[in-house]
Amino acid sequence: MMQEKVHGRNGHPAGQPIQWPGGTVTVLASYDADGRIMGIGYTWGAWEPYYYDARNRRVKTGYTRFQFYGLGGELLGEYERVEGRWAPRMVRERVYFAGLWVGTVEGDGSWSMPNTDRLGSLKYGLRRYPFGDGNESYAYDEYATYRKDTASAHYYAWHRYYSATWGRFSSPDPYVMSGGLTNPQGWNRYSYVANDPVNFHDPAGLHAQRPVVVTPPITVTAWVSPLETMMGTYGAEFGGAGWGDVGGGGRSAPSEPDSGGASSGRDKVPIITITNLSNTGNRYNAVNNRLTEMENNIDADCFAFLESGGHALSRHIRDVRALQLLAVGNFSQSNLAAIAGTYGTDLAEGVAAIVINVDGAYFSGSRTVNRGRILGGTAKAQVFILLHELAHSLEAKGFLSDYNNAQNGQTNDELIATRYEKTLARFQ
Repeated sequence: MMQEKVHGRNGHPAGQPIQWPGGTVTVLASYDADGRIMGIGYTWGAWEPYYYDARNRRVKTGYTRFQFYGLGGELLGEYERVEGRWAPRMVRERVYFAGLWVGTVEGDGSWSMPNTDRLGSLKYGLRRYPFGDGNESYAYDEYATYRKDTASAHYYAWHRYYSATWGRFSSPDPYVMSGGLTNPQGWNRYSYVANDPVNFHDPAGLHAQRPVVVTPPITVTAWVSPLETMMGTYGAEFGGAGWGDVGGGGRSAPSEPDSGGASSGRDKVPIITITNLSNTGNRYNAVNNRLTEMENNIDADCFAFLESGGHALSRHIRDVRALQLLAVGNFSQSNLAAIAGTYGTDLAEGVAAIVINVDGAYFSGSRTVNRGRILGGTAKAQVFILLHELAHSLEAKGFLSDYNNAQNGQTNDELIATRYEKTLARFQ
């Protein structure tokens, strides 16, 4: 059944609904300048305000209830203020093991384990349709890691809100350049996981990703595409020399006889050993969050340069995330900050597109990038390193293969400092 929605501006982007049916009542919504819901009200005058922290996490609902989150954005607990008490009362707390939600402790002391499917949806109540519709009767329903708000009947999705009834977000993707000729789905900034809710979910409300699969005993595995799939389906984004180049965010690879480029010498003994490869945990989350921040602050000149090789930046980053090809690990050569691709390493082909060295300049303040001009561990150094590897992957014009070539590495660093000047100036 078609539901009527009233849209308006009132200081927020066009297309965001400010009024919609809510059963027997009409729900009203107000937004702030960043497009976040400030509060939900009803036609008879009741009002529930929402409050957020600097990372867009909603930390308070109504006038008494507070939420606390972990470094990865996971909900740790809910508490509420009680009149006459100096300490808040616990509503519920969540327990995690190895990064996975394994249980909930309620305020009355009772304990329950999450009964969720592979997408993170609760199995309570009725069976649901792919976009989450069909389980509205359960007051605290969770769909694909989103928790439903009883006030709005929408699902809180960290950076946005999602409607299972409409099968879309109620606010646009904050990345305004998400569309492109090579990614028609990106023009619809309200769509959920490019309309593929069976295979993907979007925990942060920013980009689609495949869910982590857990099998007893607790073992975390990630879906990895074989090289044939990536070079076929995604070859336009990852193919050519950019896929195999070993960069380093301003550091060239260790000395080795010239391999003739990434397209030859595949049977050579790897010269870089990478251990503890991971796309989970605090280090990975820090890289992923910085990548999102970089996307949101990239200037037009930098954007044009990255896409000068004919590949779409937004689609490339989305695919890297969706295929879980962004990772962190420990490099045997600590002077390397990062690599694009896996050539020259002991990693299997197709396992990763960008790997950040947790011991290198990305995190270490004792190292530098751009020939000593930028101190490692800073936001500017991290963005510099990410832009370096993205230029390789996207085959930006004039960006050279710096595998075993210190001169090309210096040339690339100078190119980054020139072409990315405005973007880098936004970070310290």
